[in-house]
Amino acid sequence: MSGDHRGAVLAQPTVRPVTFHSYQPNKTQQKYN
Repeated sequence: MSGDHRGAVLAQPTVRPVTFHSYQPNKTQQKYN
């Protein structure tokens, strides 16, 4: 489940970055960068 979740999260921002930025752009970028 952990691997799948990470893959989906990384693929989501590319498909619709607006939704991801609306949630938490700073936290998400720092966490996955």
